[in-house]
Amino acid sequence: MTPETAAEAYWLRPLRAEDMPTIATAWINDGLDHSAVVRAASVIAADDPRDVRDLFVGALEGLGVWIPSEREARCRVVSRHAARLVEDLDNIEQVATSVTAIVHLDDVMYREIGDPWLGFARLCWSWFDDDLYMANGGEDELRRWAEQCALRPAGSA
Repeated sequence: MTPETAAEAYWLRPLRAEDMPTIATAWINDGLDHSAVVRAASVIAADDPRDVRDLFVGALEGLGVWIPSEREARCRVVSRHAARLVEDLDNIEQVATSVTAIVHLDDVMYREIGDPWLGFARLCWSWFDDDLYMANGGEDELRRWAEQCALRPAGSA
């Protein structure tokens, strides 16, 4: 797991505190020997989980990849899926499935994320219903939202 994916996973599929030192150790083995990573790798799973998490977040901050909120983590992942779609429209089903697993229908209905991520997620959700998908603009509209998401800087959520 790369530091970038760990920063996303911290929010989107919470990492267990007992796995964090092992992940940090793998980063050291990959050459990321930042002092904060070394501290995160040096704790043991039996330590207080809050301390383990704090050190792990410190390692992510030290590596410059920390994501400060769940919302921003979702937007970053959605942007990555949008970029995949822009590159190859043949994988709409895979992208729609991935996006709807990250951005729940309630997030769309209650506008928990903003545009362009909201527009893209809404089209991904509607993709599973042909009539709704076409009523929302279909492939052209999906591509338009995907292009906006793919161009949006990751930190601008």
